[in-house]
Amino acid sequence: MEDPKPYLVVRQSPGPAARAVEGVLSDPAASHWLKSALGELLSRDPVDAARDAGVLAELLANLADEKLVEAAASLNGAGAGAGAGG
Repeated sequence: MEDPKPYLVVRQSPGPAARAVEGVLSDPAASHWLKSALGELLSRDPVDAARDAGVLAELLANLADEKLVEAAASLNGAGAGAGAGG
């Protein structure tokens, strides 16, 4: 007698999210780091991976904001000095 299956696996064509992932992985312009990180994330639970990716995105956005503020302050300091002498 055959074992009863607790679930039925239905194979469908890839949805929009899967096609987008495939697009990034096959894009020659996508960075090696992005492809590698995406490949690693795909081996994990998608909810956990999405949560971790969100934390990473927030951290990187905050770091980028800090760098922009530092760069603007540096430019403002350099501009003030140059303008005062001329």
